[in-house]
Amino acid sequence: MTQRGQIYHNPNFKFHDGETGNKLLILLNTPTKDDEYLFVKTTARESKRTKQPGCIKHPLYEQGEYFLQKGETSFFKEPTWIILSEIYPIHKEAIVNSSDWHKLKKNAILPTKIIDKIIDCMFKFHGDDIPEIYENWLRPTINTSILKLREKFNS
Repeated sequence: MTQRGQIYHNPNFKFHDGETGNKLLILLNTPTKDDEYLFVKTTARESKRTKQPGCIKHPLYEQGEYFLQKGETSFFKEPTWIILSEIYPIHKEAIVNSSDWHKLKKNAILPTKIIDKIIDCMFKFHGDDIPEIYENWLRPTINTSILKLREKFNS
């Protein structure tokens, strides 16, 4: 099952500006069969970034980021910034039908507590820019969660 917090690797990831790069991406939602996968990109490049742990605003670009210190998670061994100003919605078929998308090992999942903080940070700095349909995928109501569980166990 694909779940939020899962880390993916794409060596030929296409950014919104058309450029491509070798990226690690974090899945923000637990998609159902019809939902898009919502990703944010990561970077280990300091590039005048703040090393204050947690939810921060990039001092130069005024955009929200979440900083993970070296060793804070079992997967990210280097200081890592999660860039929250851009969501990348990807259709399941694009992931499944491409050799570029790689879901990393089972231990490459951020803990629920951290992914919740990342999503809170995203809403803090970019809440007005998040499409309404994505809000429900990022912060599902308890009823939505119960329906998803029922769907999973009834199939």
